[in-house]
Amino acid sequence: MSQWYESPDHDGVFSVAGWEPIGGDWHDVENGDTSLEDSQFGPGDMDQVTIHYVNSETGDDIYFTMSSGPWMDWAQFVDFMDDALDGYGISE
Repeated sequence: MSQWYESPDHDGVFSVAGWEPIGGDWHDVENGDTSLEDSQFGPGDMDQVTIHYVNSETGDDIYFTMSSGPWMDWAQFVDFMDDALDGYGISE
């Protein structure tokens, strides 16, 4: 299972629900596949990643896929994730 992380620009938490390295197979973490954290891959290896975002105070519970990889580093990955949440109208 993937770890949960605090969103720096939003009040909820997020995890990597699924991921696909460049030229590789899809890993459905929520159905038992290897988590991104437990793999040998990093943000520079990713083609696409599905994020699960939850904010229990506002009731937000969404999944969305970012297919704009690879990312330079984890900071850029999280920035893209936070920008994507803005597009869904998730409050800061």
